[in-house]
Amino acid sequence: LRDSDAARPRLILTMGGDGTHLETLSPLLGLPEELRRRITVFRLPLGTGNDGADADSMTGAARIFLHGGAPTELSAVRVSPRNAEPFYAFNIVSLGIDAFVTRVTNLLKGRLPGDAYKLIADAATLVYEPLYGVRPMELEIHDDGAGPARIRGRYILAAFGVSGGRTYGNHKKILPGEENLCAIRTRSLPKKIALKPLLYSGLHTGAEGVDMRKAGAVTVYYNGRICLQTDGESRILKKRDFPCRMEVVRTGIRTLQGK
Repeated sequence: LRDSDAARPRLILTMGGDGTHLETLSPLLGLPEELRRRITVFRLPLGTGNDGADADSMTGAARIFLHGGAPTELSAVRVSPRNAEPFYAFNIVSLGIDAFVTRVTNLLKGRLPGDAYKLIADAATLVYEPLYGVRPMELEIHDDGAGPARIRGRYILAAFGVSGGRTYGNHKKILPGEENLCAIRTRSLPKKIALKPLLYSGLHTGAEGVDMRKAGAVTVYYNGRICLQTDGESRILKKRDFPCRMEVVRTGIRTLQGK
């Protein structure tokens, strides 16, 4: 941008799914703070996964534009693996089996007809533990109002959101309450099958082996490789990437929310 343009407010529309919004927003965090604070972003729900969009439908998006949205500062989760550059999520970061399903889904989407990739991705959950294993994971919780705390277990899934009250994976209610950290211990296959519908409906929070916490930051300790996903985009973390710190940060960028 030219110096003469720097003071002008900007509205950026991102049209797509959570991955598209992530790809658009992440580079903005590298801009000077003064410039970031002049940017307003609006995320339209036009992808296969729209959990991080600013409206639940195009009708809802039009309503916000017609009646005026309330500017709200956008927060993000900054993920900082050991000895690596940080990266971000604007909805939920997760480790484990669901990140593996995301990885398989992204590999197959567009290569198979229709929704056939969804069936294969669901079946892939059966091979997650043989491929990756589930080692003990330690989560050090910071800024929860009660002082540092640690929880430890063989977690098959750990999800950390920008806030509570969030969904992922196309509206799975993983964080239905005010808690923004959900860690689920591995279990037998029958118990996994029984837990799955509870995750869709947000009724898993009181189930056996499910730890729900509220935190401003989490440091993850893990002795192995594991899949990680940020807003529907997956990667593999290896032993050298731990400890890995995840923390909620302010961005200075505004978004429009329904009043």
